[in-house]
Amino acid sequence: MRRAARVGVVAGACLALVISGCGKDRRDEGPVSVPVPARPASPSGPTMRVVVSDLATDPTIDSQGVRSVLRDAETSLLECVDDKTAPGVVAISFPLEHDGAVGTLVEGSKTTLKDERARLCIERIVAEQRFSSAAGSRAEVAVSLEVRPRRAVE
Repeated sequence: MRRAARVGVVAGACLALVISGCGKDRRDEGPVSVPVPARPASPSGPTMRVVVSDLATDPTIDSQGVRSVLRDAETSLLECVDDKTAPGVVAISFPLEHDGAVGTLVEGSKTTLKDERARLCIERIVAEQRFSSAAGSRAEVAVSLEVRPRRAVE
């Protein structure tokens, strides 16, 4: 056998030993445990939804942009409610500052959500959102967020 061929055979044999653990008996490692992935809290996902049911803005504001920001915040908003929360509406208004920050929130008279903890949580999350700026000026936003059960078809 030529020298180059022998070197290749020896290198291949060494690689096989490294891959196989250098001849170590694998039975010495003890039992193998396979972690079971955690199951989600509900196999069908959240049981509630928080959706924009009504929105009024100044003409200078992109209302679809406001809806999009609030839709993207739904996961955070769902942390405020659970399946024991009765359906209802959180009606709020706020000025949108020139930089897109939410000004002081005011809860509206059309609010029907009875759970005070959930209402305050929803209001806090909305207050933390950033919206598209209103071209350097303040603008008013009035929004109603409806808390309702998720339907099977959603």
